[in-house]
Amino acid sequence: MTSLKIYNNKLPLEIKGGINQFTNNECILVKKDLHQGYSQKQNCHYNVQSFVDKNGGDIIFGWQLQRKLKLMKAGIWLWVFHSVWKKNDNEYYDLTEDVISRKKYSTFIADNNRFFDYKNGRTYNDIVILEKKYDRKLFEPKCDFKIEAGKIYWTLNDFSRIKEVNDTNYEDGICRIITSEYPKNIKLLFDKYQIKPEDGLIKKLYQAKLDSNILFDFNM
Repeated sequence: MTSLKIYNNKLPLEIKGGINQFTNNECILVKKDLHQGYSQKQNCHYNVQSFVDKNGGDIIFGWQLQRKLKLMKAGIWLWVFHSVWKKNDNEYYDLTEDVISRKKYSTFIADNNRFFDYKNGRTYNDIVILEKKYDRKLFEPKCDFKIEAGKIYWTLNDFSRIKEVNDTNYEDGICRIITSEYPKNIKLLFDKYQIKPEDGLIKKLYQAKLDSNILFDFNM
């Protein structure tokens, strides 16, 4: 029997409404449970899958709140696509070391419709939700639409650009990983934008006058 710690009521109204509608789930606290060899930072999907292969249980995909207090106090709530381990007793555990917070729990909401694609190297962009009071000095992305509180947007992690979300299309928001493990994605990057991965690529992409979609389409 599971004893999930529901966190939904701790979220501001606009944030709770946006993330609940996006995932059709409630926000929970997931206990950290680090294991040597399975807790590498920024490697959650591979950490959990490897742990499941050895120890059983299930992988649960969803969204982890980035607990950056400066942003949260400014009404800006950033979430990243994440995975946690569901033990055979139905308890949830976060195996991955957090680069931001040292708290004993992660703030997480499961997403039953979006998955990390190990075979093809596809994941999802970050999402951001705003309170009505959000600080416009900290959030001034390039976009050609009116920004609304309580609405979810795809975002780059520096907030330089955002995109509107089509929450009925689960292919929306997917980005392809550019590493040697996924040569088809490297080929697609070249075929679509005539660009080859190299050192300093991200900086060059920001400086170049390219279709901004490239930064959402490919994770480098």
